[in-house]
Amino acid sequence: MLKMLLSDKFGRPITDLRISITDRCNYKCIYCRTGNEGPLYGDLPFADYLRMARVLIGLGIRKVRITGGEPLLRKGVIEFVRELAKLRPRGLKPSFASGDGTAEAVPFPNPKGGVPNGDDSGCDGEALDIAITTNGHLLAELAQPLKHAGLRRVTVSMDAVDPDRFARITRVSNGFDNVLAGIRASRRVGLWPVKVNCVLMRGFNEDQIIPFGMFARDEGVVVRFIEFMPLEEDRVWAPETVVTLDEILHRMSGRRHRRDRYHCAGFTSFLRTLQPHPHYVRREDSYLSFFRLGSRFARINASWCVR
Repeated sequence: MLKMLLSDKFGRPITDLRISITDRCNYKCIYCRTGNEGPLYGDLPFADYLRMARVLIGLGIRKVRITGGEPLLRKGVIEFVRELAKLRPRGLKPSFASGDGTAEAVPFPNPKGGVPNGDDSGCDGEALDIAITTNGHLLAELAQPLKHAGLRRVTVSMDAVDPDRFARITRVSNGFDNVLAGIRASRRVGLWPVKVNCVLMRGFNEDQIIPFGMFARDEGVVVRFIEFMPLEEDRVWAPETVVTLDEILHRMSGRRHRRDRYHCAGFTSFLRTLQPHPHYVRREDSYLSFFRLGSRFARINASWCVR
């Protein structure tokens, strides 16, 4: 029997799942935690995560992102990725939304003939797209085994390309070199693309915008700026600490020539279809994106998917 795909009230399919496997973290970033309090929640057994993932994948989930806390602190994370990689999305697609905002599950063509077998794992589908978001501190030594286990992509949280500034924000000394090594190891083993998330904060790292553009170009990664939101324990957030999209563009304008298509120190700006914020790419014909901007209302994400 075919199952209904997960969808929102507009009938749009929900295909992405985030799994937070731990609340622990080895960093004490000023926009997140003080480090004075322990984890707020205990770790759920991996078997329970897999059980829930199997059900949700059977309902149309095709991408899974592993997060934390810091997920690489969790013992058994490599085996967890390996078990997730054994699951297959169902061969289903949603029809057009009905009047009540729901979507009907319709089978994809099955190359073996017939319709999907109805198993929750959906073994007739393509491989699950598994990604991880990490601070990168432990990534250098784990990138290769994670890749072998079935991980496809990695996103690294990194808020400065200056080592001293990085230490001030994370409140961890000598962390920058570890993170940089993790980024390079990820590229080397084929975790592609490597994406870097930067939370911009006035008084801390707003002067890192252009250096991050150069870092993205030199290291071959995608950099994404995220607006500072009031989630931290120290209550550092205030309206004046927020670096807006307009300010980011203004800071970049000094590097940009007035032409039909703006050029900015080796990268080109254009508007992605239906996106309200600029998207920067390399000048080469490959148009590999490496510089993305967003705000709390135009949230950036791994694949420009519907949230």
